[in-house]
Amino acid sequence: MFQIFFRHHYIVIFLIGFLVSCTNLERVGDKDDALAYSIKEAPAVEYQGGFQSLQGVNPAVSALLSQAYQHELNMEYDLAISKLERALRISPNAPQVHLQLASVRLKQNQAYEALQIALKGQSLLSDKSQDLVKPFWRLIGDCYTNMGQSAKASEAYKHL
Repeated sequence: MFQIFFRHHYIVIFLIGFLVSCTNLERVGDKDDALAYSIKEAPAVEYQGGFQSLQGVNPAVSALLSQAYQHELNMEYDLAISKLERALRISPNAPQVHLQLASVRLKQNQAYEALQIALKGQSLLSDKSQDLVKPFWRLIGDCYTNMGQSAKASEAYKHL
């Protein structure tokens, strides 16, 4: 009995430590250098190597985003989608969730669906989330590229 109790607490402590260590990263240096990060105050969500602020996001949503990102790194896209859809049910107006969900859908070669999610998320941007503008445009351009619509992709990339 004690071992089960201890094991569950150990997992919770591990997750808290992991989330704390992962949420203090900021992108620095060259865009193409995926390992160039420094410590930052706000939690972050990643799209193609660029970390974005999660200030003002529900803590449960932030945890789900972190879990989804880990599943995404392990190429467990269905599990990542499940976490992100749950995050959307909790916070349907969080552009960060839309950005990550669209990114995973694009990795599943579902470019049209990814585009629709990205456009919806982009429409939710506020003054507090201006750091997400360029990642949304990059993702929208990637969706159009994947769909073979190079003119629309070029137009999206002009916003970067």
